[in-house]
Formats: sequence, structure tokens, C-alpha cells
Amino acid sequence: MLMGLIDTTAALTAIVVFSKWVRKQLVELTHTERYRRRPRRLLMCQSFSGFLALFLLAACNDSPPRSFDNGGLSLPYEFSASASRLVSLEETYDTQPDITIDSEGVPWVAWVGYMSRNGEKGDKIYVARRDTSGWTTAEILTPTAGNYLRPVIVQFSEEMVVLWTTTGEETSIWMSRLAAGTWSLPARVTPSGHQFNPEVCVDGQGRLWMVWQAHKVSGYDIFLASFDGVEWSAPIPVSKHPANDWDPSISCDSNGRLWIVWSRFQDADYDLYLVSYEEGQLSEERRLTDHKAYDMHPGLTIDGQDRVWIAWDRMTIPQHGTSGQVVERDGRLVNIGVGSGKPRWDKGKWRNSKSEVDVGVMCLQDGELFTPESGIPFIEPGYQFRHCAYPKIETDASGTVWLAFRAWLFKTPNPHTYWWDVILLSYSGNGWSKPEIVPGTDGNLEEPSIAIGAGSIWVAAQMEYRVSAPPSHPHPENGSLTFEFDHHWASIPQGSTGDIYASQYEVTMGSGEMTLEPAAPFSDEPSPIAKHWISRKSTEYEVDYEGTTYRLLFGDTHKHSNISRCTAGIEPSIDDHYRYSQDVCQHDFFVLSDHSNHTSDFNWWTIQKTADLYYVPGYFVTLFGYELSNVYPTGHKNIIFPKRPAPLLLIGLDKVSTGPGIWQQLKGIQAMAIPHTPALPPGTDWSEHDPEFERVVEIFQSSRGSSEYDGAPRVPGGRKVKQGFVHEALAKGLKLGFIASTDHGFGASYAVVYARSASREDVFEALYARRCYASTARGIVLDFRANGHLMGEEIKSDSGAKLSITVRAHAPIERVDLFADQVIVKKWESNELDSEKHCTLSWTDSNPVPGIRTYYVRVMLQDKEMAWSSPIWVDYSDLSDPTISSVTFTY
Repeated sequence: MLMGLIDTTAALTAIVVFSKWVRKQLVELTHTERYRRRPRRLLMCQSFSGFLALFLLAACNDSPPRSFDNGGLSLPYEFSASASRLVSLEETYDTQPDITIDSEGVPWVAWVGYMSRNGEKGDKIYVARRDTSGWTTAEILTPTAGNYLRPVIVQFSEEMVVLWTTTGEETSIWMSRLAAGTWSLPARVTPSGHQFNPEVCVDGQGRLWMVWQAHKVSGYDIFLASFDGVEWSAPIPVSKHPANDWDPSISCDSNGRLWIVWSRFQDADYDLYLVSYEEGQLSEERRLTDHKAYDMHPGLTIDGQDRVWIAWDRMTIPQHGTSGQVVERDGRLVNIGVGSGKPRWDKGKWRNSKSEVDVGVMCLQDGELFTPESGIPFIEPGYQFRHCAYPKIETDASGTVWLAFRAWLFKTPNPHTYWWDVILLSYSGNGWSKPEIVPGTDGNLEEPSIAIGAGSIWVAAQMEYRVSAPPSHPHPENGSLTFEFDHHWASIPQGSTGDIYASQYEVTMGSGEMTLEPAAPFSDEPSPIAKHWISRKSTEYEVDYEGTTYRLLFGDTHKHSNISRCTAGIEPSIDDHYRYSQDVCQHDFFVLSDHSNHTSDFNWWTIQKTADLYYVPGYFVTLFGYELSNVYPTGHKNIIFPKRPAPLLLIGLDKVSTGPGIWQQLKGIQAMAIPHTPALPPGTDWSEHDPEFERVVEIFQSSRGSSEYDGAPRVPGGRKVKQGFVHEALAKGLKLGFIASTDHGFGASYAVVYARSASREDVFEALYARRCYASTARGIVLDFRANGHLMGEEIKSDSGAKLSITVRAHAPIERVDLFADQVIVKKWESNELDSEKHCTLSWTDSNPVPGIRTYYVRVMLQDKEMAWSSPIWVDYSDLSDPTISSVTFTY
């Protein structure tokens, strides 16, 4: 029996060692260039490792082996190489294609290709065309690797022209032209400033027109310019409102009139706006949608009757930007509560709310709006709109309208394997066609591109081989976790590489005139989020301290995009996160922090260059970050950096599975590690704290609630890691500032800093100095001081500290609590305050004792929103008249 036990132990040890080795190889394969072009090898490695582990388990265990799903998928189509052709190079990770058809009927595709090899790291812009023998070898338009985004390609006169966005020290639009068989060197076409997102068309006189968005003073505006082959005209302002304008699209009718559509965030809602431009004159703006839903990502085309067709995303997220858990379930968005699994508190009641995502199509004819006679048909069983669809619309010579968009699907019991396919369908006199699932498009939520040729329509899209090489997750039981698959730890990035595929479909003539119905009249209902909207101006606040003016900035250091796999793609895309951050959440700074082990080298590059794209000093600050999701006792930590280059640390590869391992990897790098949900599984016990990197802690997040102390307001029910509560950390003498964050979903909680300016360096410095506080809402101003010193400081005092508190809130204040050494020493109820929403309070500690005492403030509003100041640590070792207090305080 003893020998049997020894044999079993040895076998189990071998399994664990081998599994760790295999896991390390998988992580390494999927995060470096070693995995490029190896989807089959990766799948074989995964399947073999899972089989061997099961075989060894069966050999040393009398119970039958448990089977694991290795990602076998049932697809609604068979992948056909003949139906979809590879356009891009094999050695690059390719993304963001745009396709056009030239006057000879030849398709051309431009895209971004990323590569990190042989010392060269970054993007290049590529172009290929299809000739009689197939797609030509891609040509490179950018000799130097850089940060490039969203190229567009168009035929202009006898030339082909490609325009794209470049980020770096500034963000601008660049162009390359093909003339006499040679592509020109890139040339900048926009003035200095923050300019990006070009869209183009050519009018009947052969003039090239470009529309784009640029940041001006207080937000983004839409601009228009033309190119005559020699020079660009001066930019023409298109949008006139100070609110943010996004995603322009442009087309030209047979009379030479330009039509421009875009999305604007105004009145707490995204709506579509349309103008025309003719003979140097812009028409008045026309709002096309009401406030019932977010109307975003418009595409525009003109048919043979000069009717304007628009397709766009419609998204309803009623509790977006609130401090409860707002997440997506089963293809719909549902609010599941204020950090505790309950519905949202609203007007004295707990309420549920549901949200939807769909694609809208409209037609402008003779000044009137129409829609197809029925909505877009149900696409295919199993497919859903997840977050958005990025629709593209075109019309052919017969007047048939073609629509392409992304739809989400997963076909495995493991909810972390998912992808978006491109769906193609048409609308004509026959009504809606049967949706076609475009092969070779199983990838991320990324825009497709479509173009109409003579007798055919072409679709170009990115593929990431999420179907042909699905990851599997057999993972040994982790001891500290109750679930079998630790998705944060074991999961690898989706897809094996990015390639561009192009598919050709025959265009069939529609029969008869299509049926259109008058669009429904606008509703007078306000936006679903208008009822909890808080003005940014209400929290404008500055303090002058020791010769420096500090400005109050609201932000979030912890939010996931659909790169993070643990929510199966329900999160917004990277770009939409940055837009929601500025508009809905009204952030002044933002850190996208996807799980590092779900983030490939390509994803990390994309996250960083997109952060650069949206960084506008003085207006909106972006930092770089990701989440390291360790098990107990290290716990989950968000690693943030103020500048590039920033290393991507991977659990299992970089020896960062413990706190000391993390600190060693970050040594000499300007970085912070922010623990989140320390009192919720997996939790932390604070034994690995390093004050150089752990400067602040998430005391609250909208996705899960509070980690202040057991029994505190908005601490969730269920399983908790009690040694991880923030009060436990303070009791151990740790000096941590407080922030709040969001994590997953569409909620919002805030890290609020007192910063010298809205710049990366100053926001990072404010967090590092703990000059910050946590707030569940955008509308709470909190100024807490001890002997005049700001929150987050460590000071000395030879007498009881004089504490001052200033609160300004968007709602009536219910209570203000003052803590000393984790005990409430003073409460101010609402009837003791000098104003319903504003108060200035003071308190002097009459019972100081030798040693260091920790003070902080908690604010509670009647609408259940809260704020926590960072502590101030007062050292009383030099008390002039020390006394020992015999007073006992309770919560």
C-alpha cells in the first residue's frame, strides 16, 4: 500500500511538472513570434498535452478520467479556401483592411501589418491587388515601422491613393500615391495637431475628398478637405457643436453633392448627424436618430437614384456609467446591481434594466427618411450582436443594397472560446436575402470592408484562426480556487495570427422596386442614461498647496476590452472604450487593463498605440496597463506605466506568479501595481507588499463592490477573503491610498486624483503620491486634510491633528464618517451638515497616543453613492504631552 501511495504521488508530481511545462510552452507560443503560422501545431500540442495528462491521471487513479473539451466546434459553414483568398503576408499579424475596386474592375486591399522580429518592431502599411494569377505580393508603403491605424484606399484619376493615421509625438494623417508603377514616400496631409480617422470619396470631376476627425480645444470635430493632385485645400469645419463628434463617413452623388454622416455624443446620448456640401456651401446639420439608443459607427453610400443609405450600430445600455454591475448576458445587457448582486437603486426602488444591440438601416429620399419594410432578419442560430457589429453598406448598379457586419458566436461548453464572423446580406425588390456567413473571417470585433465591382461584391476582413486553432484549458486544480479552470491564469490569447482574406460574391439583379416605409417619428424620450447624468462642470475643483495648484481629475485604472477572454467578448472594443470613457464616464484619464495572459504581443502593441491615439495632453490622459491575475496570496494586480516601452509580464513565463517575482521584473521601471478586489476570491493576505510599487488599492469597484472591511456598506455577500480587506492591510501598517475602478462591464467607478496637470507624468505622480480618493460616482468632490496636509501624506505632529473635510456632492449627503485606526471616531449625520449637498467639517483628535495613527474619511450619499479619501498617516512619536486614551470606539 505504501509503495502504491509513493507511486501515485510520484505520478501526480510528474503530471503537475509536465502540465506546468506545457502551459509555459503554450503561453510562450501565443505571446511571441514563435507561434506565427502554426495553428495546427498549437492545436496538436494542446490536444497531446491534455491527452497525456488524462492518461497519467487514469494510471494512478481508480476513478474514470474526466474528459476535457479541447475546443471541438460545430460550425454553420465549412471553411473553403476557394471561397476566400489570403491577401496578406504570412510573417505579419495583419489587421484593419480596406478594399476598393478600380476602373478596370481590379480589387485592391490596404491594411496594417504588425511584426516584431530581428530587432524591428511595429506596424507597416501594406497594399496588394488581384490580377489574373491571383493576389500580388504585398507592397510596403511605409519604409519605417511605426504606429499606424485604419488605412483607406481609393482610385484617384489614374492613381491609387492610400491614407492612414500615424501616432507618435503627434497624431496625423499620411498619404502614399501610386504613379507610374511606384508608390511615393509617405507624406503628411493634415496640419499639426490631433488628426485621425480619414474616410474618402472621389466626385464626378475627379476631385478627391477626405473627411476626418480632429481634436480642437474642448472635443473632437469633423473636418473636410479636397485634393486636386497637387495640394490639399484648407480644412473646412463640418460639425459645429462643442460635443464630441466621431466616425465620419462620406460619399458623393451624381450631381457632385457630398454627403457626410457621423456620430455625436450630445444630451447624454450618441446620435447620427448628416450634412451635404455643394459648391462651397454646407447644409444645416440634420439629426437622424432619437435618444432611445446609442447610434454609432455609421457607414454611408449613394445609390443610382441619389438616395442616401446609412447603416449603423444601435445600442441601448440604460445604466451605463453607473456604479452597479452592468454586464452583458446571453446577447443582452442587463444591470445586476450595486456591487451586491441586486438590481440598481433608482428613485427609492431596486430596478432591473435590459439592453439591446442591433443594426439600423435608413434611406434619405427627397428629404424624407425611410427604412426597409422589415428589420434585418435573424442571422443564424447561435449568432448574436455582441457589443456592436461595425456595419458597412454599399449599393450595386441594380440598386440592391448590400450590408456586411460582424456577429458573435461560440460553440463550446467553455465560455472563453468565441469569435466574430462577417455576415453579408442584401436588400432589393425581393426583400432581404438569406444571410451569408463570409468564410475566413473568424476573428475579433473588427470592421469589415466591402466594395462593389462589375457583377460582383468583394468583402475583405481580418481572420485570426479562432476556429481552426481553438485553445483548450485543462488546468490542474489550484488549491486556493474552487473552480476547475482558472481562466485568468490558464487561458491564452484567442487566435493564432491575423491575416486578411478577401471573398468575391456574384451580384444578382433585384426584381422590382424595393419596399420602403416612412421612418418612425422621433421620440421625445431622453437618453436612458440622462436620468443619472452628472455634469463634468459640477466637479471642477482646484487647491493651492505649498505653491502648487492641483486640479481634480476623474479616471479609471481598471477596465477590460473584448481582448480579455473571461467575459467571452461582451466588453466593448478598444476604440469604443476610449470613446465611452470620454463621453459617458467623463473620465479625465483612463487605463485599459486587459488580462496580460489573454494579451498577445500584437494585442499589447495595439493597446499601446491606441492609447497614444487618444492621448490629448490637457484634455484626456491615457496610460498603459494590464491586469496580472495571480492566485492567493498574491492576488490580482493592475500594472500601470506612464510611458512606453512597457514590458508585458505573463504569469507562467516571466516568473511573476508571486509578489517578489513581480517586483523583480519591475525593478528600475516606472510602474505601479494596484491590488484589486483583495477581499474577494482569489484575494490577498498582504504578505508580499512592496511600498515601491503598491502605492494604492482599489477599495471599491463597480463590478463587485467594496473591499473596505467585512460588514461595510456595499461589501458583497457570498464568499470573501477576510484577510484581504483594506482594514487588514492598514492594521499591518501598510500605507495605501484609495481608488475605485470598474473592472468588467459597462459600469463606472472613479479614481480621483489631485494632479498638477492633465498629463501622463502628472496623473501617474498623483497616484504614486497617494494624492487621490475613491468615488463611486462622477459627482463627488472630497478634500481631506490633516494640519493642512493633503490626503496620502505621512506627517509628524506633536499634538492632536486638526482634521478638515470638504464635501461637494451631486445628491444629498446621508452621512460623513471619520476613521482613526480603522475605527469610526466621528459621524456627521445629514441633519448636522451646513448644507444638503455641501459641507465643511473639522475635528481635532483630543486623544492622540505615541505612534502612527491612520485617518481617512468616508462619504455616503442618499442615492447610495460613496467616496473614500486616501488616508493621512500622522506620526505622534514627538507628542509634547502624550496621554493614553481609554475610550473604545465601535463601528
